[in-house]
Amino acid sequence: AWEGYRSAYRQRYQVDPMRNAKVNSQFAQLVNRIPADEAPRVAAYYVTNNNGRYVRAGHSVDCLLQDAERLRTEWATGRRTTETQARQADRTDSIGQAASELIKEIENGK
Repeated sequence: AWEGYRSAYRQRYQVDPMRNAKVNSQFAQLVNRIPADEAPRVAAYYVTNNNGRYVRAGHSVDCLLQDAERLRTEWATGRRTTETQARQADRTDSIGQAASELIKEIENGK
């Protein structure tokens, strides 16, 4: 997992990422949370992800670990979720909920 991350990080930033006891511990946690054989590819995928939070954090291992399962799903499905898509989905759900409530009121004669 470290090598997948390191290689992608070096390609993006032209420097190796920091490696210390905290980072080593985080990678140990990562391979316990997602399949170990997938972890190198998920870690490399993470570094290519242009999510604003990841970019602002310099693709720190903290963010990789926080979002490990979501990143694994995005990597596995090839579908990246953007902030815009998330807001649109939330708006669609809100409109659907409001419409459903109006229909119930109409059906109940209110």
